[in-house]
Amino acid sequence: MTTLYGGSDSLINHGRCARCEQPIDRHKVPYIRPDGSAALLDSFKDAVYRLARSVLQKSGPALPPATMMGAAVASFKSQKMLYVTISGDSAGKILPNIDRKGLPKETIFVQDTTVLVNGKLLGIKGQPFTPAVLSWRDSADIRQERYFTPGQCAAQKLLSQIFTTTKQRGAAPECISLAETFFRDYPSDSGKRIWDTADFAESCDTCKQVLPQMLCDLAD
Repeated sequence: MTTLYGGSDSLINHGRCARCEQPIDRHKVPYIRPDGSAALLDSFKDAVYRLARSVLQKSGPALPPATMMGAAVASFKSQKMLYVTISGDSAGKILPNIDRKGLPKETIFVQDTTVLVNGKLLGIKGQPFTPAVLSWRDSADIRQERYFTPGQCAAQKLLSQIFTTTKQRGAAPECISLAETFFRDYPSDSGKRIWDTADFAESCDTCKQVLPQMLCDLAD
């Protein structure tokens, strides 16, 4: 089954965007596929692993025990923009220490701790909006352990950076691809670390609600 970002889970809000209250598939961009970002994500993953190995040798900053790694590619006319980031509040400490070997030189490292500014996120039109997020206490469809603070997730950071470019250029990207995978630090009896990741990770329950709102082109 293909992992989709932004509109792949019909359980959250019954398949409707919490911002415009319309079915998600009515959005001009109802979801984002990971295919075009797979190679960039693989290169970024290798770079994170290299940093993790340097941490074991006491020569780098400590990585969080679990984080989401994300990569996105956006096409603005003839120019492709490449972005990578990690979730959580350690991006600003970790990303500057990553060796860029193997990554395209034009790759942008999104170092924001959060992209929620004054309670607002950036939407696909380049305009800020206040996200309507369902609490896990309000919906049986949301599991507590998969709910995170809006603005800190890797996918939200990547889309926010793309939509910042939209705002600067006055034009939306012609195409967006986005992919995420987990970094988890599993100690082993052999003394070696096992960094186990899936090919593509599905969105957390926060992103399943927030990404459709960021991609919403129907709300004012």
